[in-house]
Amino acid sequence: MSLEGITICGADDSIGVHMLPLLSRTYPFIEFGILMSRDRVGTPRYPSLGWIDKVCRYYDKYRGFGLSMHLCGEMARVTAGGDPAYLLACNYQAFRRVQFNRVTQIGNAFPTLVQQFHEVEFIMQTPTVDLLEVYAGLSEYCRPGKLGALFDPSGGRGIFAGAFPRTTPRALHVGFAGGIGPDNILEVITRLGERPQPYWLCMERSVRNKDDEFDVQKVEAVARVVSEHLAGRLRTMGRQALA
Repeated sequence: MSLEGITICGADDSIGVHMLPLLSRTYPFIEFGILMSRDRVGTPRYPSLGWIDKVCRYYDKYRGFGLSMHLCGEMARVTAGGDPAYLLACNYQAFRRVQFNRVTQIGNAFPTLVQQFHEVEFIMQTPTVDLLEVYAGLSEYCRPGKLGALFDPSGGRGIFAGAFPRTTPRALHVGFAGGIGPDNILEVITRLGERPQPYWLCMERSVRNKDDEFDVQKVEAVARVVSEHLAGRLRTMGRQALA
């Protein structure tokens, strides 16, 4: 199995909400990761509450485009501790996945949260392979495919590590991040190669311009490479089936 899609983080008030379903219509493998932080709301990468509400209304109208909620700071810590308040306040039904950024501890009530929101895939951002194994231990509380981990050795700083773990726990749906963007996306896909389980790639800093604004042209540059890769894989599979 191989690459299944990409998560583009940091969409904010610098881009019209209507662009999200438009991009998804052309590139259906894109998921948009919406960063949420109580302290940074309304700043670059962290959209205003009004913008997020509009995204949710667009989702209800158009469906078919992927959204994930990326909780940061207090929102991440409180929710990972098992408190559902922020999920309930954020119209969580529009988000098929919820990611916890830079969380180092999981509360005893977290398994109850996972069971309460059993349709949601919960993702733990982790900078180390050892933590992947730790998070895999939570799989007994989740439905199959509803526990994930984003392996980012740079810890969200957008630094390319150049290497990835050869294997990851089967209990986890794993994605990879850290300095991935238009200039090296194909190299990353090649290095990861075929893996036992499907994976996704996540990026944020590399799809912004010099003014720290969300850059649609950079998103499309990444998406075109991924689209060609996925199309080539399908062509290869077709040839193999006919052989």
